[in-house]
Amino acid sequence: MIDFINIMEDTGILAFIKESNIEKARTIVEAVKKSNLNIVEIDYSIDNADYILNKLSNEYPEIIFAASDISSKKDVENAVKSGAKYVSTRDLNLEIIEFCKEKSILLIPFVSTVREVEFAVSSGFKILKMLAVESLGEEDPIKFIAERYKPIKIMVHGDVNSSNIARYMNMDGVISCALEIPFEKESLLEDIKKEDIKEILFEEIYKLILAGLDFRLAHVGINTSSNNEALNIANMFSKIFGLKTKEEVPSYFSGEIVEVMKFMGKGKNGHIAISTSSIERAVYYISKQGIEFDKESFVIEDSLLVRAYLKEEIAGFAVHLIRDM
Repeated sequence: MIDFINIMEDTGILAFIKESNIEKARTIVEAVKKSNLNIVEIDYSIDNADYILNKLSNEYPEIIFAASDISSKKDVENAVKSGAKYVSTRDLNLEIIEFCKEKSILLIPFVSTVREVEFAVSSGFKILKMLAVESLGEEDPIKFIAERYKPIKIMVHGDVNSSNIARYMNMDGVISCALEIPFEKESLLEDIKKEDIKEILFEEIYKLILAGLDFRLAHVGINTSSNNEALNIANMFSKIFGLKTKEEVPSYFSGEIVEVMKFMGKGKNGHIAISTSSIERAVYYISKQGIEFDKESFVIEDSLLVRAYLKEEIAGFAVHLIRDM
């Protein structure tokens, strides 16, 4: 069986398509493929879902296709025959659960209450699907479920957008966020070439990926030759900008924005640290661009990757990612 957990965790994002027009659906998958996403769910609430799934799964064998919003055993049978590697229900349908267990079909059930979660967990499910919900200041229900029922993994579905995707991708226990990718402009097929449409969709998907990774400049690193030189430089920055100097083992920090090394550290001109909400997924997406990482530089704490340097310097600066805690 395909290891869906690792595949989902690599990207943290999958595509959800609710489109009955095969040409439009095909163009969306082309954009998804270019974005380096590798899992696509087809919404089975559309009339010709079997046809769409069958066509796409045969044309794009490198993509993992699944069937979402399944509501009957018949749907399950048709979806698997059409190329679905897993299915997802719209609720806790006991008939579908038993059928999938009997046929060894991977099922990801949708749950919305603690009682449903507890039933799903007691039934042996490892991945659950939940709706993205704005918590209005209270504890996020997805965060609550993910923490209470470890090591259960949550797939976030529904209103995942640029304002909340980073929060979910940084949330322990969330395995993936499902992005609904609509074909909003009906006139596009008439007015714009297919390649241009694909590029428009790719840009929208990539904006959401970047929003999920939430890259930010964390600090700039300066190399020096001694402890005293490092302390003097750090104190100078602190004095000018009203910051506090803090000593670490290898360096001094001026606030959080400048790190002054006590020795000639990485990078001809120093280093630049970029924080991200999901460092493992950032490594995945950056690597897909052909950029290599220095794996010997990886720092792991409590089983989590917390720092990773690019293999090559940029303009004389070593560049590393750090986990946004």
